Amino acid sequence: MPAKKSYTRKTKEQIQAEVKKVVEDALPKIRLQSTTPEERKAFLDFMATGYRYSTRNMALIQSQYQGAHLVGSFQFWKDKGFSVQKGEHAIKILVPHEFKIYRDPATDKYLTYDKLTPTLKAQLKTDPNSVKTLKSQYFNLGNVFDVLQTNAKPEDYPQLYPNKPFDFDNPDPEGTKKAISLIKGIAEKEGVAVTSPETTGFPTFQLGAAKGAAISTEGSPKEIVMKKGLSDTDYAATLIHELAHVKMHNTKHASASKFWNMNDPESSKYRDIKEFQAEMTSYVVSKSLGIDTTEESMPYIAGWTKNLEAVEGTEEQQQAAILGDVQRVSKNMIETIQDGLAPEQEKKTTKRASKEAELARG
Repeated sequence: MPAKKSYTRKTKEQIQAEVKKVVEDALPKIRLQSTTPEERKAFLDFMATGYRYSTRNMALIQSQYQGAHLVGSFQFWKDKGFSVQKGEHAIKILVPHEFKIYRDPATDKYLTYDKLTPTLKAQLKTDPNSVKTLKSQYFNLGNVFDVLQTNAKPEDYPQLYPNKPFDFDNPDPEGTKKAISLIKGIAEKEGVAVTSPETTGFPTFQLGAAKGAAISTEGSPKEIVMKKGLSDTDYAATLIHELAHVKMHNTKHASASKFWNMNDPESSKYRDIKEFQAEMTSYVVSKSLGIDTTEESMPYIAGWTKNLEAVEGTEEQQQAAILGDVQRVSKNMIETIQDGLAPEQEKKTTKRASKEAELARG
């Protein structure tokens, strides 16, 4: 019997080098200009289901397993009743770990707890507020696997994608109407009315050929004007696009963005970036609802990316920040909509299960 290999703990430097290598391999995925249309679509498709992951982790996942649908740890799949197939290679992601550092008054340096003097440790126990404390973070690599690397079958997917319809060509009309109502609810919470050219509070505003427009005054969003006569799916996708503008491109929300906090969201200089972000958000959120806007969105996004000189010329962190806004706003919308759709989806699941039981009984 071969001797069992002993585990050698990696040094901090080895872990940092490994993380750096994985991140560098993924960076081209963040530069959407450098990717093919197929790669760009795969990245956005994954964002529709993997929206809980950071933009950088989405890029990491796609760089190692293009076409990933739903990923989870080995334990995640085990808890769901599935197993990772033998021979599958793990997808590496960044796992953040938070820790505290404490100011040593003697040296004016911030140190981890284990490097504090016994006196300072005792002071911390007696009065934690007497020592200035900061939160810091480091990353190591974790392993996840895509659903296609497990023994889950297509018929198992609905339980793995909560509240997600699968018939992209013929989305549920009832679900779409309900989603529109929920999207309007998000706008209402922002203090933004959803109107039409006939009911707008800005009568001099002309919508022209556009399907919708977000109106802001004095750096704050006020209204979304929507064209009449749109189909429900078109209306939903357009409303999501305009709501993305509301939640990103004004002074009110600039501080939530690493990019817009440093650049003027009201400036026409960045119109291409704003449209790029809004349409990507619309594509991602629509996809999560079962509305496939590929035909319209991909040429639209490609058109803007050709002119994204401001993105291509900036550092990787700024490029990641631009996509980070899409991930953050999409996540917020998707979770709000899914929470609202949950009761309806549960009813449909129960009804379908009852019908299948009847059929089984003959």
